[in-house]
Amino acid sequence: MDYYEQTTIIAPEDFPVSLEEAKHWLRMDMDITRHDPLITSLIVTATDFAIKATNRIYITTDFYGFYDCFKVSTVDSLSFISIKRAPLVSISAVEIAIDGTYTAFTDYFEKKTSGFTRLIFPNGWTGADSYTTIGYPLRVTFSAGYGTAEDVPEGIKTGIKQHVAFLYENIGDTLPESGKGIPVEVKAAYKKYRIMETF
Repeated sequence: MDYYEQTTIIAPEDFPVSLEEAKHWLRMDMDITRHDPLITSLIVTATDFAIKATNRIYITTDFYGFYDCFKVSTVDSLSFISIKRAPLVSISAVEIAIDGTYTAFTDYFEKKTSGFTRLIFPNGWTGADSYTTIGYPLRVTFSAGYGTAEDVPEGIKTGIKQHVAFLYENIGDTLPESGKGIPVEVKAAYKKYRIMETF
């Protein structure tokens, strides 16, 4: 199992689609501001959905990744973990738990795949404490994302704007769970960008 802690807070004004862009898409008068808080909240909702739909991070963000075990590649029989935040920008630290403290670990290398970037551990996690001491004996500090809002692909931005328009036009309606009821155009916009785990 793995989980991730985001250590960078992204403010709504730094999201891939700005309030002005969303209002332009909705053909709204820029001087009328009474709906701005609502539209901003819809941008946040639509962006969160887009991130889950594509498995990508849009604005470059820092994370901790915690792992309790590794997998074994069916191709080269090497131990690995997948960093399930993409596109990966950089790794600043890989650490294992020794005597209850995370300590720098260097016996690994990166491998790019068609899915998520992997860290390969040719000799396993030699020296890590038992799982009863620290539940997640491996911690990776890294950054992921495209950069700034200007660097996010236009196809993703279009999907977010289409979703904002859909949510705005259906204010007050109860929508089905798990993305059901999301317009086909929005799903199609994200399909080409979706990253899946490879084996």
